[in-house]
Formats: sequence, C-alpha cells, structure tokens
Amino acid sequence: MTSEGGSSCTRPGGGSSCAVAGGCDRDGITPKCFCGVYAILYKSRTATNPNRIFLGCPFFKIKEGYCRYFVCLDEHLKKIRAMEVQALGAVDDVGGVDVEDQLLQSQELEKKNGRVGEETVMY
Repeated sequence: MTSEGGSSCTRPGGGSSCAVAGGCDRDGITPKCFCGVYAILYKSRTATNPNRIFLGCPFFKIKEGYCRYFVCLDEHLKKIRAMEVQALGAVDDVGGVDVEDQLLQSQELEKKNGRVGEETVMY
C-alpha cells in the first residue's frame, strides 16, 4: 500500500504497519495522503511516543480502508527545512554574491566615498 517513494514500517508498541511518504505536495509544505486528500494532524497516545504530533490520513478511525499514511510532524518539518536550504544554496551556485565579498566591496566603496567627501571639504 505504499506509493512511489514511500516505505512501509512496523511501529513498535502498536505493531500496525504504516507508510512513510517520500514526497510532499507541490507547495512543499502540505502533504497529501495516499488517498489523495490532505493529511491532518493527530496527537499520539502511545507509550512509546506520548503526545507526539504526526500527520495522517483523514480517514483514520473513520473507515476501514484508509491508506495508512503516517509521518511525524518533526520529521516532516526537518525535510522542509532541508529543501529550503537546498533551494537557497542553489541560488548561490547560480551566481549569487558571497556575503563576505559583498561586505568587503561595500567597505571599499565607503572608503572611496569618504575620500571624495574629504577632498570636497578641503576646497
């Protein structure tokens, strides 16, 4: 019952199988479960993960044939942050200016402008 990029696992304590998603929706933030519906937040009540927040299929506990989508919120947020860092790094690779280089250029311009100002004051 896993989708492309997912993997199945067995949860300790509960023994039920679940599927961990390999990707996110197009916006990169809100995942959809394998039923194609946006996943919703749940709070774990197990002894192994007490009060841990996770994303799951909205049909969990409602109908028998839910898709068993499951991902812990902290793991999902970690993945989003990694995607942001990767996207920002791509900007630097394309031709972004290094912050230190930009600071040095700015200081050099300030020195030049300071000299010009001094020359103007001397007249």
